[in-house]
Parts: sequence; C-alpha cells; structure tokens
Amino acid sequence: MSPSADDGYIPGTYWERVARRVSARDGEANVIAGDDTTFYRRKRELFLERLLAPATEGLHEVLEVGCGPGGNLAWLAGRGMSVAGADVSPTMLEHVRRLLPDVPLTHIDGRQLPFADRSFEAVMTATVLQHNPPDGAGELLTEIARVADREVHLFEDTAWLCLRDRQSHWLRLPRWYVRRMAEVGFVPVVQERLPLAAQEVAAALVRAAGDRGHHEGERVTSRRQRVEVSLGQAASVVDAVLPTGVGLTRMSFRRAGAPSGEKNGRQR
Repeated sequence: MSPSADDGYIPGTYWERVARRVSARDGEANVIAGDDTTFYRRKRELFLERLLAPATEGLHEVLEVGCGPGGNLAWLAGRGMSVAGADVSPTMLEHVRRLLPDVPLTHIDGRQLPFADRSFEAVMTATVLQHNPPDGAGELLTEIARVADREVHLFEDTAWLCLRDRQSHWLRLPRWYVRRMAEVGFVPVVQERLPLAAQEVAAALVRAAGDRGHHEGERVTSRRQRVEVSLGQAASVVDAVLPTGVGLTRMSFRRAGAPSGEKNGRQR
C-alpha cells in the first residue's frame, strides 16, 4: 500500500475515495469494496464457499488486513470466530463499525502493522496485495508474516505472468507470493484458484469498454450490468471446459515448524 509516485497512485488516497463512493450505495452493496455487479457478487459467493470457508475451518482468531467495508469480517464473526480488521481507509473502517460495532479495528499506513510479533492465530488478505506495487506488497507481506502466529491466507487475483492491467491492479504469479512468504519463514500448504478465468476477462472487457467515465465504487449502469451478464453466460461455458489460468486464488501458508492438524487457538 505504499505510494507509486511515478504515476500518482497512492493506495490510501485511492481507496478512501472508493470508500466514499461505496457510502453512496445502498444495502448489501456496501459489503463489496469495489464495483457492485452481477459477476462480482457471484465471485464473492464462490470465494466464501470454496476458498474462505475451508481456509478458516477450525480457526478461532483472524486478522484481516485490508478489511474494506467488513463483509468478510461479518461472515467470519457469524461463524463464531474472534476477528479484527485493519485498513488504510478511515471511511472503510466506518462501514465496519456500523456493521460490527464491537470488533477491534485499526487504521494503518499500509506499510506497517502496529501489533506485536505473532499477535494473531491467523492473518488474511482478500484482493489487497494485488492493489500494491511490488515493493509495497513485499513490505506488507513481511508485516503480515510477523504478526501471524500460525497461518497466513492470501486471496489474491493471480495470472500466468506478472503484469499491471490498470492503474490500481497488479497481477502476479502464485510463485511470487510463495517466494516472498518463504523469505519470511512460511511454507505453502494449499493453492486453489476459482474457475472463473473467462468470466473474469469478460467482466474486465465490459468495464474497460462499456462504462467509460466510471470510477471504482460508483453505482454501475444498467447497460453495463446487462452486457456483463450476457457475456458472462457465454464465458461460463468456456470456464466449464478449460483449466483456469487467471483469477482469484487461495494461497495458504503455515509458519515453518508450526504443527499441522487441529487448530487449537491461543490465549491472548
């Protein structure tokens, strides 16, 4: 979340603006930090069911770094977990406070986490590191590993090659994350990608070509919704038969030397 001064992209500033746009939306739309469309709602449903649920099974305590408006924290808290959130946007944290008034929240600068070493049983991100340039993502990963006692779960969009496909989005290979986590003492245990590659590409094309002048977090036009649904239906056929090579990926890590098996939690 560190600044990328070469082009003016500063994650804290950018996501504060997105959060204010999200504030203008109504109801359940506020749990989606970016654009609220049919595809992104479907992606979120699959994320919860196929990636987040198995990753956090048996956990007692989770810190989400880059918690956004709090949808994931609410989902985890509803399953009996002790949760905490951290974000670069004060307005995002205001959303969380309205949703979960008793959950501890921390405003962070995007580079450092103000917690002691190994403070949390597990730490997670969900589409956060992909919005950081490489140096910023590396710094934040080091901090995430430092404050995690046992496990780290990264849910990030990955691809066949490293590229920056828009101002606020860096796609990386899974092995980029594996290498960085190895440097800070964590070993990979699970890697799984949602089977949405063609649908992801279709949604990106609709966003780029069909909704010019749109800013992330704003309400989307009905035309964009219709086109996205139409292309998405065709793309889903492709996803059903071809292996996925791009999209939201679960990358779970365990601290080297930490026992596997049942997660007993810790007393803080």
